[in-house]
Amino acid sequence: SAAPSTTVNVAIIGAGICGSSAASALAHAASNLSNQRTGSGSAASRSALLIDVYDQGRNGAGGRASHRALNERGERQQSTERVNETQMRWDHGCQFFRADTPQMKEQVNDWINEGLCEEWKGKFVRMGLGDSIGSSFFGMPSLGPFYVGVGGMHAIPQGLIDRACKTGFVNFLSGVRISDIERNANTNRWTLSGATGEAAYHDSSTTSKENITLPPGNSKQYDVVLLSDISSTTFGTWHRASANVPAKEFVEKVKQRLGARVPLFSAMVAYDTPVPTDASTITFSDDPTIWFASRSNHKPGLDSISMDCWTLISTPEYAMQQIDETPMQDPLTGAFMPQEKDYLSGVPGPDLERAFREALQHGNECRLDQLCRASYIHAQRWGSALPAFGGDAEKTKIISGVMYDSTKSSLAPTKKTLLDDNTLNFVADEDYKIIQAGDMVSVYTPGFEAAALSGADAAAYIVEKFLN
Repeated sequence: SAAPSTTVNVAIIGAGICGSSAASALAHAASNLSNQRTGSGSAASRSALLIDVYDQGRNGAGGRASHRALNERGERQQSTERVNETQMRWDHGCQFFRADTPQMKEQVNDWINEGLCEEWKGKFVRMGLGDSIGSSFFGMPSLGPFYVGVGGMHAIPQGLIDRACKTGFVNFLSGVRISDIERNANTNRWTLSGATGEAAYHDSSTTSKENITLPPGNSKQYDVVLLSDISSTTFGTWHRASANVPAKEFVEKVKQRLGARVPLFSAMVAYDTPVPTDASTITFSDDPTIWFASRSNHKPGLDSISMDCWTLISTPEYAMQQIDETPMQDPLTGAFMPQEKDYLSGVPGPDLERAFREALQHGNECRLDQLCRASYIHAQRWGSALPAFGGDAEKTKIISGVMYDSTKSSLAPTKKTLLDDNTLNFVADEDYKIIQAGDMVSVYTPGFEAAALSGADAAAYIVEKFLN
């Protein structure tokens, strides 16, 4: 444990809902500890705990709760900008979240009071046979309540990060990709390095690395590292998201907890005139390509946009087929292959939009000729969308050395899936002071709720083990 006079420096890699929940909880703990200390200088200067949060995203915090905003010319805008009617906007990962556990219900009440989220009360429909396992989508359409960030799902992680930074104990570094973490054998502390600028982004063709030094000119060392993205730990250095974690036994523990991962694609589609249905979401129970469709305009804070914007989520089966045909790793050189825009807007995007049209026609939701031509289509590959949950061994496949599972599972309600009370809601190595958190290693049903709980529990572990 750290001596009372020392400051414990924590690095959090990734600012999705897991990383932002951890940062929020640690900021709260730092505030309480600072209030117990007296002395001159700022609260941060006498703090027992300081936190740096790194995230490689273009638009601040978000992760799988990221949000995409484009102007009428299809040019990217900051998703934190105020919504205006000329924009196209989508939550292109997580579409909504659940609050089934007592801890999450309490947390959501706080977020609602802060204006970060609201209950989503739209018209949620199902098409196809509805009784099969996995026929719902995180409980959609019937097992609510469902919650969304106001103005986009990113509002919650970004709101938590903003609040944490205001305490003075948290520093947020956006547009930074950590590609190496090294442990100093003399100090037993961690040093991070990686890339900034265009090279930081997941879909960039730029590969150059720049050392991250904080503050400028000084190589900062961390006592504890918390990883919130499973790709940072489990992928080899060929992958853009790898942090090249050197603690091999820890990495193996993470891989064992994870097992296989479920891939998904999302398509962002905009129509000039509204799709002739009053549905807010549509769950497609038995379509081989499309699993779920979500309408941005029906979400709180996004109802002023003029174009009809839909996020279309693929089935895991379709995504696994695409990853097999268009892998993330060059089979000859072993190099990472970023998502090519021409491929995303030319293959999975149109595939999902076509499946959406045909499913609507087949289900008599609206006629094909009533559905105008899409004026914008793009897609996103989520290779590690979910951990496999109740998977089928016959639906697993190893692609580029990674185990994928195409099983559609029932993902609601959120509950403990590992009944052993001694199993942590994350993976930790107490000696190395390194932690992997997130729904990929959580003891709860996969999803936003599990990720938030894992991050908060990991923060409590850091306080208990390394500060008391």
